[in-house]
Amino acid sequence: MAKLIPSLNNCLSRMQAGEKRFARRLESHLEDDYLCWYELPVGFRHRYSDFIVLHPQRGLLLLEVKDWKLETIRCIDRTSATLLTPQGLKTVANPLEKVRQCAYQLVRQLEKDPQLIHHGGRYQGKLMTMHSSKGLEFPVVAIPGLGYLPAEGADPVTEAKLLYVAMTRSTDKLLLTGHRENEFLHRLQETGEQLVTIP
Repeated sequence: MAKLIPSLNNCLSRMQAGEKRFARRLESHLEDDYLCWYELPVGFRHRYSDFIVLHPQRGLLLLEVKDWKLETIRCIDRTSATLLTPQGLKTVANPLEKVRQCAYQLVRQLEKDPQLIHHGGRYQGKLMTMHSSKGLEFPVVAIPGLGYLPAEGADPVTEAKLLYVAMTRSTDKLLLTGHRENEFLHRLQETGEQLVTIP
């Protein structure tokens, strides 16, 4: 059984119905070596997602849980969702964007922990943002989440230049991933002969 932090009994009064159901399933269905945090503030901006799930070998997963029904979602874009509620239309933050912002803060926090950075050996590497990669070189560079480019409110041309800088940090191998389709990713796929799409 996974461990929920704080314990489920301490969280129940703050949880929505869907969060309660999901927390119970996390506890009962995950193995003992999983740790799950509920509404853990991350970084100096205290961003949080509903759940942060950690497994020592599989890594981190950030989750937002919503009790929305498909028929109540009137509009959704990268930053917001408009829902039909008994009180009328309500606009709320897009849960994917909320998790994304929390993930950025979490990466920044993890970058500061010397125990998480391998300075030599097979797993030598550095976790960094594209912004901080300028002027550096690495044998292998992995850039995840291309489907989220350009960032909300950012100029696509500036984002393309930033991506180019990050991609050219690789001296040997480059790994790009993107799980969702957008125009930016389509244009990148058109320009890259060796860019492989995995369904």
